[in-house]
Amino acid sequence: MWKSSLSIYILRQRLKRVAAGMDPYVGPERYFEYSLILQSLEGLPSGASILDVGSNDSLMPTILAERGYVVTCVDPYHVVRRQREFARAMGNGYRINVALAEGEKLPFRDSSFDAVTCISTLEHLPGTGDTATLCEVCRVLRAGGYVYMSFPWQKFYYEYWGKEPLYANDDSSELKLIARTYDLGSLEERLLKPTGLRLTQGIRGEAPSGVSWTEQLLRRSPLPGLADLYRGAKYATHPLGGERLHHRFTAVLFCQKPTEEPTAG
Repeated sequence: MWKSSLSIYILRQRLKRVAAGMDPYVGPERYFEYSLILQSLEGLPSGASILDVGSNDSLMPTILAERGYVVTCVDPYHVVRRQREFARAMGNGYRINVALAEGEKLPFRDSSFDAVTCISTLEHLPGTGDTATLCEVCRVLRAGGYVYMSFPWQKFYYEYWGKEPLYANDDSSELKLIARTYDLGSLEERLLKPTGLRLTQGIRGEAPSGVSWTEQLLRRSPLPGLADLYRGAKYATHPLGGERLHHRFTAVLFCQKPTEEPTAG
C-alpha cells in the first residue's frame, strides 16, 4: 500500500509542476482505493483498453495512462475534458480518449474494453442509475474482464439526500440524492444480481481513528498532501461483512464478467 500510495503522490506532484493550476483531488480514501485497484491491475498487459466511468477530473486516468494503458474517460459533465489536458501535460495524450455520455447509455460496442474502473461514482446516481450503469458496463466489457469499483459501505443501506451542490452546475434549491451507502443486501440486489457479475474480492477500508502525531507533523510540512498520503496508506483492511453498527467504511470490489452466459433454470 505504501509503495503504490507514494507513486500516486509523486505523479500528482509532477502533474501540478508541469501543468499550472491542475491539481486533481486525491484525499486519503483515494489513496486507499487507487492503491488496491492498481495492485490488482498489475496482471493486465500494457496497451490494454480500460474504461473509466465517472472520470470527472480524477487523477486515475492519468495514473493508468502512465502505466501504458489506453484509457477512455466517460462523464456527462464537461469538466471531464480536463483529462485531455492532464494527458497532454504528461505526454500521454495519445493514450486518453474522452466521451461526454451518461453511464446508463455508453456509446460503445459490446465487449469493447479489457477492464473497467468505476471509482466513487455509482453511489451518486439517482433512482436505478447505479444498476443501469453497471449493466451497461457489463455490456461493453469483454467476457472474463474485471470491473473495479468503490463506494461508501456500512452495515445497513442508506441514502443521503440534500440540497448542497454535488456538481458545479447543480441547483442548490433542489433536493437530490447526494450519496448512497451500500451493504451486503443492496450489493447483491442492485449491482450483482442484475448484471451477472461475480464478486471475486471485496475489501472494506477503515480510516485511522483520531489524528496521530505523525499526521499532525505532516500537515505542517511544506510538501502539500503528505498527511493525506499517510492517512490513506494507514487504512485498515477487512473483508466485507461483520461491520459495526453506524460505522462507515470505503469498499473496493473486484468483479468479473463470466466467460459464458449463465444457463436458464
